[in-house]
Amino acid sequence: MKKLVVLGGTGYIGKNVVNTFSNNGCKVYSLGSKHIDLNDLLHSPTKLARLLKGADSLIICSAITRTTANDSNSCFTNINQLNTIMQACELELPKHIVYCSAADVYGHGGSLITEDAPISPMNEYGAFKAFSEKMLQLNFSERCTVSILRFSGVFGGDSDQTSLINRLTQSIQMGKEITLSNNGLSKRDYLPVSLLCDAIVEIINLKYAGIFNVSTGQEKNIVDTVKFIEQLIGKKANLILTDNFSERDFNLSLSNTKLHLMLPQLSIPSLNSALKVAVKRS
Repeated sequence: MKKLVVLGGTGYIGKNVVNTFSNNGCKVYSLGSKHIDLNDLLHSPTKLARLLKGADSLIICSAITRTTANDSNSCFTNINQLNTIMQACELELPKHIVYCSAADVYGHGGSLITEDAPISPMNEYGAFKAFSEKMLQLNFSERCTVSILRFSGVFGGDSDQTSLINRLTQSIQMGKEITLSNNGLSKRDYLPVSLLCDAIVEIINLKYAGIFNVSTGQEKNIVDTVKFIEQLIGKKANLILTDNFSERDFNLSLSNTKLHLMLPQLSIPSLNSALKVAVKRS
């Protein structure tokens, strides 16, 4: 039976990862902040190392996310937590490290960007993710398998309370005002959490190292996303479109060509079909 340790296992993404591996018969240690304080550099590396003993894989989902805080303080807190994780791995190195990164490392990268695109973060969260990727690869890639997963816009599954898709759905259902700058024309891709979990399972099973975009390979502008959710719900949104631009008004979507090439057995749903499932559950 495989032993896995999931950091951030009580959060939204981590909880879905834990459930997926548990359902596959793995022994999973789900760790949240109440189980281990990653900011405690004095005691937590040893505590985490004990849990990592004999582990096949460490899956890192923990971090202060961009939507929670995106400033220098949150960035350095995340770096301190990474330091704890790395010190623990020096004491007890798992066979495989899977790091959940983010599309933010690409900055305002454009449409359907590949893993070879320049790393150019435009915010503190993206800078932290880019730093973490490099530190994990530099320190551990010659001693264990290190996989980096880049993605954005995760939605659906269990405990989805914060995704953009969920927030738009709830706003339409409750008749709340939705204001979109740039007339809602900024393009994004949205990742069903089930696809992310399935990709992690396959990457661990096949012991694949390297960097992977995880995406449906499809993009949709935000106003079209709202209109599609309207159709699914059967209710018009209280929608206001403005010509103003915000700091989030740029196109950012990921190519999944490498993912599809390396994992041809992975079932990648259409974005619309995944949205239908998620909206129905909301």
